[in-house]
Amino acid sequence: VANLHSFPQEFEFPQHISLRQR
Repeated sequence: VANLHSFPQEFEFPQHISLRQR
């Protein structure tokens, strides 16, 4: 999850990726 936090909010991250990370 650290990677997601490192990425700025501006970065368009797909929601399905977030769900997969969990």
